[in-house]
Amino acid sequence: MKKLITVSSVLAVLAGSSAYAKTEGSYLGIDFIRSTAESKYKNANGTVNTNLGKFHDRASGFGFNYKYAYNLGGDVFIAPGVFYDKIGTSAQDKDSDPVNVFNRYGAKLDIGYDINDKVAVYFTNGFAKTRYQVDWTGSEAGSHSGTTPMNYFRGVGASMKVAQNVLVNVEYNTHHISLASPTEGVTARTKLDVAKIGLSLKF
Repeated sequence: MKKLITVSSVLAVLAGSSAYAKTEGSYLGIDFIRSTAESKYKNANGTVNTNLGKFHDRASGFGFNYKYAYNLGGDVFIAPGVFYDKIGTSAQDKDSDPVNVFNRYGAKLDIGYDINDKVAVYFTNGFAKTRYQVDWTGSEAGSHSGTTPMNYFRGVGASMKVAQNVLVNVEYNTHHISLASPTEGVTARTKLDVAKIGLSLKF
């Protein structure tokens, strides 16, 4: 979060006086993604498995997104859109059994403010499905893979125009998901922290 605030501040400082239309129109983007997944097992009776504790992994990936921004008057805008993120984390518990988060996709809504003619900041939130696999390789239970129902996420972001119809974007969001394990009733409660930096083309 501190890094994102710092980047947003730098974008604001670098913004010049060149004018362009307020945030509005269609945007197609590609992102470089850095994700952190922290997991813990929750038993069928609702207690947390303290023997295995919390375990985490970091991974780099990429993503694509499309959104359409509507200016609400003045400097305020909203931008509904869709996205796909390749996550690629594989957090291993104390038994070296991994919880793999492959990717996620969904819909989101950005609610933003144009600081000036080049820089905008926004709050983002939405719902996403996540594809995963929980492997218990040292157990007869084996593995379980699937896709979660839609789960809520939220975050913040900023964008800056760097060329005609080209923007640099930075974003951070947090996503809590519950992943089914090979044993009925036992879930891997996972928190995803996702940081993005990317380019968007306005058209």
